[in-house]
Amino acid sequence: MHGKMLSAFSQLPLETKTMSTEQALKINIPGSDNALVNIVRAFVRQRYHLVDDDQADICIIDLDAYKAKSLLDTIRERYPIRPIIGLSLNDVDDDTIVHLKKPFRPDDLSKVLESVKANIATPKVVVSRKTEGSLHHAAQAVTETKLSSERHVAHTGVTNRINTVHYNPAEFLQGTLINAYHKASNTGLVLRLEAWWNPIFIFPKQRKIWVDADNRQLQAYCQLPLTAFARRQASDSNAASQVKISPEPMLSTKDFPGPLESMDVFLWKVSWWNAGGLLPKEIDENQSIQLKYWPNITRYLCPEHVVQICALLYQGAISPFRIVEVLELEHKEVYGFISAANALGLIDIKQRQRKKDPETAKKTKPAPTKPRNAGLLRRILSHIKKH
Repeated sequence: MHGKMLSAFSQLPLETKTMSTEQALKINIPGSDNALVNIVRAFVRQRYHLVDDDQADICIIDLDAYKAKSLLDTIRERYPIRPIIGLSLNDVDDDTIVHLKKPFRPDDLSKVLESVKANIATPKVVVSRKTEGSLHHAAQAVTETKLSSERHVAHTGVTNRINTVHYNPAEFLQGTLINAYHKASNTGLVLRLEAWWNPIFIFPKQRKIWVDADNRQLQAYCQLPLTAFARRQASDSNAASQVKISPEPMLSTKDFPGPLESMDVFLWKVSWWNAGGLLPKEIDENQSIQLKYWPNITRYLCPEHVVQICALLYQGAISPFRIVEVLELEHKEVYGFISAANALGLIDIKQRQRKKDPETAKKTKPAPTKPRNAGLLRRILSHIKKH
């Protein structure tokens, strides 16, 4: 069977073996190597885009392979809405799997993949965009000048921002998102978060979120405090007037188009962009802090010198300002990383030691201690007096 399939796959015309990475489906084929898996992987490399499991749009599994059931359960747990194409000699009684019966030809696999791709592109949930119109354009058109002035007013209320090193997470999406995360985790319920923007759906059991926006839109939204959007919407009677966190018990991860995103990865991005190169207000730039454990820097948005920053923070307590000095980096590079790591609970903030008041120190001055040989001296003096 595998020999015939290999022959069929190898006879593909060369012109059908190329496709741009932008157009190609991102496919993961997990499991141990066997003849069939190797054939399909080679085919995918030629016509589509073979990727790691955390980047895939579609997963292909050989259901007849060793430990296929365990592998299938793992994929479903990690990526609950990812389409799965199952290859098997037998019929598959599972509506969540797109079955391709063995033996099959290259065209059969291509047809199935294109069919699944079409379904991925069709949304199952239509979520109204709150960013249409003036608010959407306001977020997208944020410039460095406007960012500096808007955020500085929120932070300090003065016009000179040079000495500002802190921001208040509660004034941005970060604070509201963390609050929603806690509520979702404590209740186990799917929550819908609305903060003058597209709704964000939180799935605590899967530790996933879904929002109908790309990174460019999210970054633009994160660059302004929530109060800025509230002011812009004050004259819009159709706009929401406050942040809302509401339960959505009937929603499932299968109701949403495309892959969901890790809660941690999403919060890291939001915190990074909310910080804008500043420190959260609870961390002083001269205060000693330490990294509890290394973040997964391959998945998170990180500065260029992230390894050096992590190494310094992990090996011992050190202040943010000292890291800037030692590594000779820009403040925003170091402070932005610390802000994102702190949002995920990775930063241990050391308690400062209070300086003693000189006047208090005088009042509580300890009594002079007696010399060790005081007893011997008394005995000698007593002996001299007797004589």
